[in-house]
Amino acid sequence: MLPHHPDQIEYFVIGGPTASGKSAFALSLAQWLSSVTGKECEVINADSMQLYEHLPILSAQPSLDALQACPHHFYGFVPLDAQYSVAKWLGLVAAKIKELVAANIIPIVVGGTGMYLQCLLKGIAATPEISKDIRQELEEQVISVGIETLYQELQQVDPEVALKISPRDKQRIIRGLSVFKSTGKSLSFWQKQITESPVAGYQSYTILIQPERAWLYEQCNKRFAVMLKRGVVEEVRVAIEKYGLCPESGAWSVLGVKNLAEVLKGQTTLEMAAESIMRETRRYAKRQTTWFKHQYKADFLVEDIEACLLPKP
Repeated sequence: MLPHHPDQIEYFVIGGPTASGKSAFALSLAQWLSSVTGKECEVINADSMQLYEHLPILSAQPSLDALQACPHHFYGFVPLDAQYSVAKWLGLVAAKIKELVAANIIPIVVGGTGMYLQCLLKGIAATPEISKDIRQELEEQVISVGIETLYQELQQVDPEVALKISPRDKQRIIRGLSVFKSTGKSLSFWQKQITESPVAGYQSYTILIQPERAWLYEQCNKRFAVMLKRGVVEEVRVAIEKYGLCPESGAWSVLGVKNLAEVLKGQTTLEMAAESIMRETRRYAKRQTTWFKHQYKADFLVEDIEACLLPKP
């Protein structure tokens, strides 16, 4: 259940898989908390895909109505070509939480990027800086020998990290190899060297949105259908042509970018791309669900999102 004395909670954290209704729940929670505590609330993004600018539709950023109903932070502000790290995100969010709590405002952190939430609640691994030259060399190897070869190398030097990521996840494969080549130690080693959370002294309350799987998959499909109606293909076209979105961009990892880029190049049909995007989104939601089930300790579990949207008392 929700806390009996919500005014004693300094910040709330909402996690869950994509398309599960987290953003709507966050807004509903903000309205409810304002009513019962008399405090204002503000929402903080914890979704790595929603950080990027120029892709509000495809990354399912909050609607204009939501933004007007409650202040939202850290949505759509990172350049498309930036490789954004969890350490940068954590620094921004920790500072914002402290700022809001000091102003007697309740922060509500919401998102589906489990690593972000875990680092906020438990602390971040003390991963060292890596050599830009090594990263550049690995980027060139992707072109010359293929990402599959680099993934096989990662399996040799860091099987623990390789097991957790897709064999096609270029950004994470390069990250894993870069750390090993820069430090002589695996990324999995560094990930276990945990430092204390920068908001460890603040009272948190965690909520998990975990709907029934068939309903969640249906929402994944419905959401992309809505994206198509809102003009997501045009959004990606503009991002590529006007803002330089390309395979080397950090935002290239946003679900659906590669598929819609192929449509724009005439390499596939929109119908085939839509099927692929919905399938990949369902698989992503499944992986997130599994992660949250085993890695995220929630004070309050929401299984029926539609029944749990909180009315003002």
